[in-house]
Amino acid sequence: MAEVVRRPPDPGTAAFLGFTLLPRGHGVVAVPPGMLRAPGGDSGLTWEMAVTGLVDLGSHREVLGMVAGMRVSARWGGGSVAAGERVSAGANPEDVV
Repeated sequence: MAEVVRRPPDPGTAAFLGFTLLPRGHGVVAVPPGMLRAPGGDSGLTWEMAVTGLVDLGSHREVLGMVAGMRVSARWGGGSVAAGERVSAGANPEDVV
């Protein structure tokens, strides 16, 4: 059971478990909850994110936006950012399914 949670067998299961599904090549990759980061310049896998907002959660900030038509949120490690800006969002290849 724990292996299914760590490495879901298919995109449907990954989505049900809260993974973010993003396009990659001719398929999709599943990014575990909390593992998408922005800016993602030093991550192995990156996507362009259109920013829609920034939320301060107390312990960290989350940038909200759209990647390839999908609504996503990513832990924000940058300075100020405004809606309408484009930033990179990324994940380490070993973290994605």
